[in-house]
Amino acid sequence: MAGLEPTVKALKAGKRVASANKESIVMGWHLIRKEIKYEGQFIPVDSEHSALLQLMKGEDKSDIKRVILTASGGAVYRKSIKELEETSPRECLNHPTWDMGFKITIDSATLMNKGLEIIEACNIFELDYGNVDVFIHPQSIVHAFLELSDGSVVAHMGVSDMRIPIQYAITHPRRVESPARRLRVDDISNLEFETPDVKKFPCLKIAVEAGKTSPGRCIQLCAADEAAVKAFGEEEIGFMQIPDVITREFENKPPSNISSYDKVEKEYNIIYKRVQKELKEWK
Repeated sequence: MAGLEPTVKALKAGKRVASANKESIVMGWHLIRKEIKYEGQFIPVDSEHSALLQLMKGEDKSDIKRVILTASGGAVYRKSIKELEETSPRECLNHPTWDMGFKITIDSATLMNKGLEIIEACNIFELDYGNVDVFIHPQSIVHAFLELSDGSVVAHMGVSDMRIPIQYAITHPRRVESPARRLRVDDISNLEFETPDVKKFPCLKIAVEAGKTSPGRCIQLCAADEAAVKAFGEEEIGFMQIPDVITREFENKPPSNISSYDKVEKEYNIIYKRVQKELKEWK
């Protein structure tokens, strides 16, 4: 939530923004979009969206049939539902390919992070949700695929080093030498892809449904997830209860008429506090 106001103000001032704050784009894209004054003023930093930006360059939008984002699966993807019920925050933080903060690493484990990224991609690139898929790709080398009308599928690949997309966001559309290691052919000799298991990780589907619904529902999604992840980190709820907390919040009517940053912030805080109160009652 904290990233939305400076993003809007920077764009309003004509500054170029390289954004890695998912929640701002998920909850406040309707506010961000109207402040973008020129092409290239708003550049996504997430590796998947940086990949899409590069893959879509020069392509006619009518030729883009499908977009595929990849997900590492996080630290606990191979566990059974019973094992996930007993999973600790420490286990979830042992991410196989990325070194990230607490919130995003837990979101990666629940696949909420990928759900937010689908919303992000549909917002930024004006994609239809029905044309965006996700595959689990533990190696984190392919960041996105683009399927085109002639049957071609193009991929963006690179080592899992955030210095590359961060640098590209700053230098876009130019490229300069990067300090990151170069991808080698033997790095791609054993790449794996599989359809995500939404029964074990329902947050992915929950997020997509929120994105399809309204900005108000997305505010509920982000606020409830923030409160649930915090409670999980403090071992007040279990891993598999995180999606339960969010779906319970969805029983409430989503806020409407959120036409300003102040309104988004107000509704977010109301929902966050409501979820925290309900979590205390659970205990």
